[in-house]
Amino acid sequence: MSIPNDDVAGSIAHAGEGERDYLRSFANAALWLTVWKIVYALLIVLLILLLPDIYNAGGFYGNFHRTAVPSPPLARYFETWDAQPYLAISESGYRQRSQVDAFYPLWPLFIRALSPLTGGNHLVSALVLTNVFSVLGLALLFCYLQKEFGRAAAEKTLALVLAVPGALFFNVPYSESLFLLLSAAILFSVRERRGAAAGAASLLSVLTRPTGLFWIPFFLLEFARNRRKLEAGLLLATVAGFGIYLATMWVMTGNPFVQLAVANMFTGTHSLRNFVDLRGFVESFGNVHPFFSFTDSPFDRLAFLWCLAALPFIYKLDRMLFSYAISMGILPAVAGHFMSYLRFSALDFPVMLVTAIAFTKGRKTPAFAILVGGLLMLQVLMLIRHINFVWVA
Repeated sequence: MSIPNDDVAGSIAHAGEGERDYLRSFANAALWLTVWKIVYALLIVLLILLLPDIYNAGGFYGNFHRTAVPSPPLARYFETWDAQPYLAISESGYRQRSQVDAFYPLWPLFIRALSPLTGGNHLVSALVLTNVFSVLGLALLFCYLQKEFGRAAAEKTLALVLAVPGALFFNVPYSESLFLLLSAAILFSVRERRGAAAGAASLLSVLTRPTGLFWIPFFLLEFARNRRKLEAGLLLATVAGFGIYLATMWVMTGNPFVQLAVANMFTGTHSLRNFVDLRGFVESFGNVHPFFSFTDSPFDRLAFLWCLAALPFIYKLDRMLFSYAISMGILPAVAGHFMSYLRFSALDFPVMLVTAIAFTKGRKTPAFAILVGGLLMLQVLMLIRHINFVWVA
């Protein structure tokens, strides 16, 4: 057996130290995020118990998708809006010509897989998974940001990601947490040039949400810049993931394009046609009603303007993250004319990153605390509405 020379041994030791640093940062971030999750869960319980009952029971049962008997009263607060279709799929599968056919299969598959360990309770399974996935995703994102942009920027970015109003969906049975974890895994793996891990995560992202397809321009940009086999492989993995999705829906519903077939069942929907309807988008942007509404909320427009203002700084900071910001912050707004935009924009962490970097220069701690506090208050307001089946995003 040959003995490594000093240079090789030093490289191995350095690599090992780097891995330990990653694990240490990941573990610390995961610990604090778990504490945050516990506090958030207690907040939800207090909001349910202490506030006057404003629950929209008519809306809940009008939107009820599950074939099972409705759950006990407390469970209703967690089975809101899109949680219902995902739980319906995990319990009973897809049903032809039903709204549930528009939802992607990976998230309900995970819920179903864990349900035997939760006594067959799919809601408990979903709540466990959404919180575990978001802790892992945010901790991994923190490691990536710390390595790339420094600890101060990473900490402030994480604070903003947790504070933005749409972050409430990292705590309820939606697919945002899983998509966040896969996105963080892609970014981290690309940086570390771990092609197999990045490819697997990109393939799974397309089975989680339609925005998984937006990784395609991200990988195209990287391939155009670097001409590396890594990005070419990731492109193929993403396309393969979409192929698997189409095959799955064909087997389950008899129509690989069933999502398009059931689109007219929704109050608002995302459409490829909207990408060429610039006039419609401009008109939609100007059509604002007070407070929260399906597509007319001023808060959606403010989040979109925040994204637009951040784009030049993201471009200067990192071209890769610029592509991601376009995919997660601009395209969903255009495709859906702001339908559920606050929820989608919670995944657009580059916007929070450049904002955080701006607050790391000079003594701006009070201003940053005010910003985070204001966002958190809006999030709590949204949370109150959401758990009571009143629309927010």
